Amino acid sequence: MAEKELNPEPENSREPLDEDFEPVGKNIESSKETRDTEDEYEEPPLEPETPAEVSQSEKIPGYYFYRRKKAKAKVKGKHSKMPAWFNISLAALIVLGIIFGGWGLASGHFPPWGMSVDVSISPVGGGTVNLSPDKSSYSSGSSVNLNAVAAAGYRFDHWSGDLSGNSPSVSLSLNSSKNIVANFVRQFQLNISTSPQAGGSLSTVSGNFDAGTIIDITANPMQGYRFDHWSGDINGTNPTISFIMDTNKNIVANFVPLLLLTINITPNAAGIVTPEGNYFDYGASITLTAQAAPGYQFIGWTGDLITNLTTINITMNKNYTLTANFAPVIQTVSLVMPNRIGESTWISWSKELLKDQYIVINSSLAGAFNLSDSSHLWRVELFRPDGEHIENWFGDYWLNPEHVFAFTAQISGTYMLKVSHYSSFIKDLNMSFSPGGWVITGYSWS
Repeated sequence: MAEKELNPEPENSREPLDEDFEPVGKNIESSKETRDTEDEYEEPPLEPETPAEVSQSEKIPGYYFYRRKKAKAKVKGKHSKMPAWFNISLAALIVLGIIFGGWGLASGHFPPWGMSVDVSISPVGGGTVNLSPDKSSYSSGSSVNLNAVAAAGYRFDHWSGDLSGNSPSVSLSLNSSKNIVANFVRQFQLNISTSPQAGGSLSTVSGNFDAGTIIDITANPMQGYRFDHWSGDINGTNPTISFIMDTNKNIVANFVPLLLLTINITPNAAGIVTPEGNYFDYGASITLTAQAAPGYQFIGWTGDLITNLTTINITMNKNYTLTANFAPVIQTVSLVMPNRIGESTWISWSKELLKDQYIVINSSLAGAFNLSDSSHLWRVELFRPDGEHIENWFGDYWLNPEHVFAFTAQISGTYMLKVSHYSSFIKDLNMSFSPGGWVITGYSWS
């Protein structure tokens, strides 16, 4: 049997639900104070009613709705009721933010709306770029210094993007954000040397070269050496090489010391020797041949080898000094010079000589003479190709019947010899020339 409800409320006695409903019997002043203090005091959220409360609310008309309205009124009052000064200040701040924000955006004073400098490296790893000052954002008109530093094995080449030039250190004035590329070039190191160090020189020096550079090197031996071969990263015996710098390279030019063969000729220009004196490799076998000039004959070798053989062989196991000795081939002439009363009798010879050629001339007179006149006087003259006197000898054949004259040709050309006498008697003239080859070119008799 259902339990009978205590104090039942007639159905027609319940009022419609209304959020503005306030429980009967509440003091109006108390309600007003509650509203005024709602902003200061905040009750905890409405918790579910206990069974006892539910039972009580069912007995008291409007109790549940009263509690709901009270909680809602607290929330509504907290968010909507603001002092007037607060709303005015908030509006002023918004206006100032719009004004100064626009100015900061235009002038670049406020990051992240400022100007940036973005730098990239090409190729990656080729180097670094230092910025001073180094900031994430810059204002308009500010300056930034950029310094490109190449990594090992690279060199800085140029800037590209929003910057140009090839100086590694630049100063940039900003009027907008910049995208800059620092371009570096790969380099390889070339080390070249000579062995021995005094053996020669090279046309190129060691250093760093851009990748792909074509290098030409010529090895030049010093006196007393000859180039032999290349070693290291290049091989070959050609003294000139060409290659591409595609990696680091170490190259050595190898030279070989030589031995000196010195050849002297005496008299000078009396002959030639083949081959001439020069530098030769150690152990080289050399065949030497002496050949006399016209009017000379070879008489033998002296110095480090003594022999009268015209052709000799030597092995270069040391420095050699040899002298090829020549002697003139003697040309002899005998003739009769007639007498000429009142004037001289003369005869002349000539020969083409080379500069530095050595000449020996011997002349003598024989015959009767008379002390009462000047028939015992005679003369020997020698002229250069330009007509200058080399010899102008004047003597008495009674006291000096023979005259010997030796000289070295000062210039190349035709030399002339003239012999004359003043005797009233016939004279016998005997001549010898070394070297020979002299010919008669004139005389004063018929």
